[in-house]
Amino acid sequence: MEFTNHLRKMTFEGKSYNVLTDEELEDLIIAEVFDQRYKDGDVKLVEFDNFVKERKKKYGL
Repeated sequence: MEFTNHLRKMTFEGKSYNVLTDEELEDLIIAEVFDQRYKDGDVKLVEFDNFVKERKKKYGL
């Protein structure tokens, strides 16, 4: 996975570190988990129309 956002840098005691907000870190972890599942074949892809039908049925929309 390639992180495309610009990372902020902070310097503590002469050392620079890349930093992320809590939300950015959580998004990065979730994206990496889904990428790994996709590569391993653990993700079942569905057609969009079927997805909409299932959601309408499930939630009564």
